[in-house]
Amino acid sequence: MPVGNRGVPTVANEAGEAEPVVAPPPASGVAQDPAPETSPPLVQSRFAGVRITLGGSVRTTITATTARMVPDATPFFVLPDFGADQGSTKLDARLSTFLLAVEGLQWKSFRFGGVILAQFFDGDVLSGQYGFYPGALYGYMANDDWKFSFGMQMDVFSPRIPTMIDSMSAFASSGNPGNSFKTQFRGERYVQTGEHDTLTITGAVADALPTNIAPNFAQYTENTGLPNGEIRVAWKHAPPSKESLLGWAPFEAGVSAVAGKFRTFSPTGEFRQFETRLWGVAGDAGVQIGRRFGVQGELYTGASMGPYLGAINQTVNLQTQTAIDSAGGWGEVAWAWSPRVKSYAGYGIDAVDAADVAVGSFLTNETAFANLWFDQSRMTRFGVEGTWRRTEYVGAGRYDGYALMLMSEFRF
Repeated sequence: MPVGNRGVPTVANEAGEAEPVVAPPPASGVAQDPAPETSPPLVQSRFAGVRITLGGSVRTTITATTARMVPDATPFFVLPDFGADQGSTKLDARLSTFLLAVEGLQWKSFRFGGVILAQFFDGDVLSGQYGFYPGALYGYMANDDWKFSFGMQMDVFSPRIPTMIDSMSAFASSGNPGNSFKTQFRGERYVQTGEHDTLTITGAVADALPTNIAPNFAQYTENTGLPNGEIRVAWKHAPPSKESLLGWAPFEAGVSAVAGKFRTFSPTGEFRQFETRLWGVAGDAGVQIGRRFGVQGELYTGASMGPYLGAINQTVNLQTQTAIDSAGGWGEVAWAWSPRVKSYAGYGIDAVDAADVAVGSFLTNETAFANLWFDQSRMTRFGVEGTWRRTEYVGAGRYDGYALMLMSEFRF
């Protein structure tokens, strides 16, 4: 079994991060998890002493909408009204996950390991096709004070994420930058500032123009030979509590920043190539109040934030050759009805400077949601989520719509 940063037995969660192994209390009328096997593990390594965790989930969703949204099963935007019926229903399983976590080699105080986490999208999220979509794909060495990793991981910049059943869109392009995956070299330092307080300082150099969100980022742009730089400083106050029903830390907050630049060119010679700077700053926080209630959210501002799911996925205006400035944020409230039944609701908005974008481009994008999760057991989960989205285009009006998502999930 893997061991967490502080020596706590853990397994890797769906984000590829370690989380403590905590058995839920038994409840009458609830499906019970299978008893642990005493036979040798079915998954073994060719190297002695290597521990392998194989897991994932089979998540099936049914999404019904009143407007045409893109992509259909994990909507980011509302398309303009083309004067015809707009509603649709989509059955989808691309939010299912596959996880492989490996740990074994020990050198002095450092443990070595690796994580592979994938979903079933084809190439990029907005394509709407089935495939094999690698998210986390990295190796690491870690001890109680340091962690060094290399490979594809979630952004250091603006990493907080709302608790949506539609975990892929999750306020992306609606005020929540970051949360995408990029190849990077990362270093983390953990400093114990009190008996239950930890300061985490994280820095990374990352791929400047990834194509795993939308391939058109690289259609007219290329990196200048330098990677992006990302940094985050976060503080967490987390005394142990057996009474918490949400599982959140009592309080945590962080500030993060990213900087880089890219080159824009015309394959047909329509304009001379030029360079544009990318930058962003963000603040995030979360707090749990009592046993059942919690609040979290983020605010950000930046320029050319498309590769980080900001600026409504836009980077630069080709006509004026200027970076697109943007700002946004989101907030969420959480309520635990019981250890196995929880609700979350939130709102997010992303807006760009109207002077920076051309007619027909995105101007604002908003999303609101409310959901209900029911964990029948540690292996089975059901949920229902209602969302409202509104997308405004420069010179083309605003369009909104509603969606209802039903979800069933089997985790292993």
